[in-house]
Amino acid sequence: MSKTPNSTYIEYACYDEFDFAVLQQNVFKAIDLGANGISVPSIHMSSISEYTLPGLSLSCPVDYPDGFLHSTQRLNESKRAFNAGAN
Repeated sequence: MSKTPNSTYIEYACYDEFDFAVLQQNVFKAIDLGANGISVPSIHMSSISEYTLPGLSLSCPVDYPDGFLHSTQRLNESKRAFNAGAN
């Protein structure tokens, strides 16, 4: 399968896979297929960041799906994600 053109941003988002071995395999496949970004649950952020390439966007959902957190808590979660490797 060919990679996508540089003008197209493709992000692999997987929020419902909590088995790290399966998630890691899916992330490698997404990168191999030309994904520009990876978004995973925050519990796997630091582990996945060890395997990602420079220039690849790495993110996780914050305060998803409910959106009930106070803005201070949301800020703390964002800082935690950044410290774990989110860019």
